Parts: sequence; structure tokens; C-alpha cells
Amino acid sequence: MPHQPSVVRHRAVTTVTAALVALVGLAPAASAQTVIPPAEAPFIVQGKACVGEQCPTTAPGLSLDVTRGDTPGVRLDQPATGGFVPQIWDVAGNEANFFVRDLTGGSLLPFRIQPGSPTNSLTLKGGRVGIGTWEPASALHVARTDGTAALQVSESNGTVASRTLATLENNGPVALQLSDGAADVGWTMATAADGTVALTPTGPGVLPSLVLSSSGTATARAGVVAGGGVTAGGTVQQTADPASQSGVTPVDVNAVADAIRTLPIERFGLASDGGAEHLAPNGAAFRTAFGLGGSDARIAPGDVAAVALTGVQALLSGEAGVDVAPLAARVDAAQALLAELGKRVDAADAVASGATKTIERQDARVGAAEQVQHGHERRIRELERQATLADSRFERGNRVQKALRGQVSSLRNENARLEQRLDAIEAAIAKRR
Repeated sequence: MPHQPSVVRHRAVTTVTAALVALVGLAPAASAQTVIPPAEAPFIVQGKACVGEQCPTTAPGLSLDVTRGDTPGVRLDQPATGGFVPQIWDVAGNEANFFVRDLTGGSLLPFRIQPGSPTNSLTLKGGRVGIGTWEPASALHVARTDGTAALQVSESNGTVASRTLATLENNGPVALQLSDGAADVGWTMATAADGTVALTPTGPGVLPSLVLSSSGTATARAGVVAGGGVTAGGTVQQTADPASQSGVTPVDVNAVADAIRTLPIERFGLASDGGAEHLAPNGAAFRTAFGLGGSDARIAPGDVAAVALTGVQALLSGEAGVDVAPLAARVDAAQALLAELGKRVDAADAVASGATKTIERQDARVGAAEQVQHGHERRIRELERQATLADSRFERGNRVQKALRGQVSSLRNENARLEQRLDAIEAAIAKRR
């Protein structure tokens, strides 16, 4: 059965909804009625309508208000009577969230909005998605001003496994731009058609500072900007696995030593390193002398190290035609000097050990003194507390003494008054006699 056209289905839903609106607005609260208008008769509500338990007595705020004491909402119910799979969706909201609920799918909440969410938390404009912006500049644009703009992908599956959590795919080379807006500098990491990946400072005509090939070869270039080149905080390693090598042949130590004697070693400055001076063989001369590498402009660090090792072997074996006796004497003198330095270091260690013990004893004394001081401080605090109590008692005694003095004065005054009255009475008695 072909699916019913959406315009027809929407018209039917609108008709039924309008009928319910009219019934809720007109029928008593306790009654339940069903209105089925003729199939072709439109059901039109002019003005505003309210559906719910707590509709206002005045006009609703919008064309259609849905009110309820707990989670007002609208249900979209597609029963099986139309020949399609039954499905129920709820669109509702409350103090916790506005949501779309898949009732048929187990009351899942695939879409939710928390009250108080900032303006433009999620926007769709011109086929672009904005998060925090109404003017997205790309297919997905995240914009914040509070220092929290970030992307996070979290996979919390309980099974430990390698997973691809981000994929950048393009019909051609792919680039990732890193920009520092404050310093106006940046880097671009981009693939190339030959399978290499290049890390390049931003700017017109700038050469890549680092190029990685699919075979694992890394090529560092100075570039044309200050600070170019590659700095490794750890170790830089090259493959030395015999399984990956081919055409292995022995090395003529004498020939390598002879080539070292005539190899030009040059001192030069690099603008890309702030003008700092460096020392290295000429690339073309190095390749000509030893037949190593694939370019006159590049030298593998491993090749330079191997050539140096071959020269050392030639010196140690005497095949380089060099008298090693003076070198041996200097080595012996250096070893003797190292032994003497070792003795001095041992003596310094002994002195340091004694100083450490002295410091530990002083620390112990200081600790004991601090404990005594703490005891004195506790006694002083107790004496201060007792002095405060004594002051309080003295003040109370003064107040009581003042009160007693007042009472004594009052009694004396009363006694004098009584004596005056007694004298007057005795005088009156004497007259009557």
C-alpha cells in the first residue's frame, strides 16, 4: 500500500486537533465527547484556542495554548489502521526539559532542551549547524566566549578495543588548520597526492617544516620563517631492522676514512633558527663522498652517525694511517684524572653526609625546642584564660560591693527618717501629758 501523502495526513490531523480544541473549550470539564465532522467539511477555529486542564478565562497567549499541571504536551499517534507500522511521538515540556519522546521505542528521549539554555545553543541556518552562533561559517561551527569552546568524543564501551573516533575524508588532499588568533600564527597539517603528510607554518610561499611519507621517512626543512625546523623532546629513531634492509654489503673502512679527510664541513647560520649557527657537511659533497641518500639537499642523521662510527673504527684499528699512541696517552691521562675526580667526589660525599647528619641533629633540637615552646604557649594561654576569669570575678565583686553600698546608704537614710519620726512621736506624747 503506498504511503498516504503528507499533505492529506496533516489535514486530517489538523481537523481532529481543531475538533478537540473546540470540545475542550465548549464542553463541561467532566464530560467526554467525540466530534467527527463530515469528511470534506473543514473545521476552522478563528482566533485563539486553549487545550488543557488549566486554561485561562481570558484569551490564550498564542494561537493554540496547551496547559497542564504536569508536563503539557502534544501526542502524534499513527495507529496501524492506516496500513503502516504504528508509531507514537510525544512533544512536551516541563521544568526539567523540553523533549521529543519516542513512546513506541521505549520512551527514549532523542531530543532534549534544558530550561535556561543560552540563546543560539543550537541553530540551523543556510544548511549549516551553529553551536553558540546564529552565523555559522562552516557546516558545523562551535562558537563560545567563556573559554569552554571544545570538541570531545567519548566512547565508554566496556570492551577495550582500538576504535576510530574521528575521520576527515575528502575527494582529494585533506588539511587541518591550527590557528592562534592572539599571536596571528598557525600551522597546517595536510596530505598530498603522493601520500605524504606535511606540517607547514601558515603564510604565502612557506615550505613544509616536516614531511612524513607513507613509508615512515621524515624530512625536516628549515622553511623561511623564524623558528622553523624540528625539535624533538625525546629520541629521534630510524629503522635499523635487518628484515627491512636489502643489498647488504660490507663497508670499506679505509675508503670511508679517506673520504672523511676530504669531506667539507661547513659552519653556517639559519634564519629559521633565529640566526643561530650550525655545523654540518655539505649535502651534495656528502652524497658524492659516500654514495648515501636520495637527494643532494637531504642527509639522514643515521648516515652521518654511521660514517662517524666507521671513522672511529678506522682510528681504533690503525687502518686510517694515524698514530694512535698520543691519543692512547691522552686517554690514559684522562682516565687518571677521572679517577682523581672520583676520589674527590667520594670525599665531598663524605663531607655532605656529615653535614646532613649535623643538620638532622639540629633539626631534632629545633623540634624539641618547638615542643617546649608549644608547651609554654599552652601555659600562657591558660594563665591568660584564668586572668580573664579573675578580671570577670573582680568586676562582678565590684558591682556587688557597689550594690551593697547603695543598700547600706538607703538603710541609713531610712533609719534616720525613722529616728526623726520617733522623736516627733515622743514630743507629741510629752505635750499630751
